[in-house]
Amino acid sequence: MELEGINKENTCEVKRFIELLDETKKKLPNKEKYSQYYTPINIASYMASMFSEPNRKVIKVLDPCCGEGILVIAFLLRLLQSRNKEVKKVNVIMYEIDSELIIKLKKNINKVTKYLQSEGIQVNYKIINENFILNYREEIDFNYIIVNPPYMKLINDSQDNKRLNKLDINVTNYYAAFISLCKRLLVKNGEMVAITPRSFCNGTYYLWFRKDIISDMIFDKIHLFESRKDIFKNDDILQENIIYHCIKRKPNPGSKVKIIYSYNDSLRDNTIIERRFDEVVFPNDSKCMIRILKDNQEEEITRKINSLNYDLKSINIEVSTGPVVDFRQEKNILLKKYLKGSIPIFFSEHIAMSGINWPKEDIKKYNYMLLNDKNKSLVRKSGNYVILKRMTSKEEKRRIVSSICEGKKYNNMFVTFDNKVNYFHRNGAGLPLLIAKGLSIYLNSTIVDMYFRTFSGNTQVNVTDLRSLKYPNEETLYKLGNEYELIYINQELIDLAVENIVFNNSKS
Repeated sequence: MELEGINKENTCEVKRFIELLDETKKKLPNKEKYSQYYTPINIASYMASMFSEPNRKVIKVLDPCCGEGILVIAFLLRLLQSRNKEVKKVNVIMYEIDSELIIKLKKNINKVTKYLQSEGIQVNYKIINENFILNYREEIDFNYIIVNPPYMKLINDSQDNKRLNKLDINVTNYYAAFISLCKRLLVKNGEMVAITPRSFCNGTYYLWFRKDIISDMIFDKIHLFESRKDIFKNDDILQENIIYHCIKRKPNPGSKVKIIYSYNDSLRDNTIIERRFDEVVFPNDSKCMIRILKDNQEEEITRKINSLNYDLKSINIEVSTGPVVDFRQEKNILLKKYLKGSIPIFFSEHIAMSGINWPKEDIKKYNYMLLNDKNKSLVRKSGNYVILKRMTSKEEKRRIVSSICEGKKYNNMFVTFDNKVNYFHRNGAGLPLLIAKGLSIYLNSTIVDMYFRTFSGNTQVNVTDLRSLKYPNEETLYKLGNEYELIYINQELIDLAVENIVFNNSKS
């Protein structure tokens, strides 16, 4: 059962044993409640193909949130294509919380069980119609786990989160909880294949989870998709999803990780490249970011960015998230048009690489905020700030989009920033203008944007990630700033300046 790309024979076999899921999706009354996103048949078949060849007569398999059983079915049918024909008996445990699905699940599993028995493989299965987290038992005896977990956020005071806390699992999302629980159930050298959002690869919220995973698991294969929307076509999935195959054993820096890349869920023309594990997770990286480099260009980008010797702290610059949460403000405090006593407020709508568009005539949000005693802690002294969109839409080509908020242009002693804007400052005040210009040029370069994409799979740019980025020194930022007026609206000129001034300067 080694990776060979999409297997048409296996996909057709899976279709024989499960009704087309498009029909049932319309009839899922608990879809939102349980965050049900069914795995497409070809993806299920592909996931099953990622496991290594079984080398024992009896194996035990788990799917902790099995839906109608498509992943288990794909796994079982893949056994029939195994070259060594070693497996004679399979014990399967399936959890499914939704009672509405149990009848169809049993029907589907019964079909495939009879088929495997006719081919000489005995299948014993148990369906547990319970909450996997609340009914978790640490019985370390599974050889294989295949899983498409729910993607919901965990509620702090929920029973699920209380149970996880008792198990010393510190995560914020159900998918991370399921993966963390599952890996504990694997025997030594046991294997897991999962499809989840890529969001765990970076960011503070998933730091504990990343450390937990790499403490006793290795990534053997990771599959990236260029298109966000094709995997779960009928669901509004905004995050990038990845498939990964992990093995339960201590990581070795020299271990090889296969990075597989395809445009969409057709899985045609896969590109495969091998990386060392210490190129995926840098040994001295306290953030344990997982960098998935799909080609040599991304490898070169990572090398160049990490050749810089400075972080924000060393150049006396800070980055923060804007303090104003618009929906928490009192009525009539945020304004589209100027009133006496109001100050400029900057939203993502105002930000473009070509410059700040403020005040914006047809703005959906606001241009001004009225000052009062309640919100005076939210204002900043007018100055030169580099402001950056914290969130971009799926359709936008760039992840990193920055502009300069040049204080003297706004004729006010104070400004403020929306919560969906990140702003660079020095001790809470503005930056020297040339430093701000140079920093904006650097951030708007293609190399920085592409670097972010090597570890971030969502449309959000966190201050934690901006703090982890390497930067040019002040002298180099001044040099870039001097070029600003000539180049800031031309991407080609921005990239040329960054290459010549930053990366051809060994002291940067």
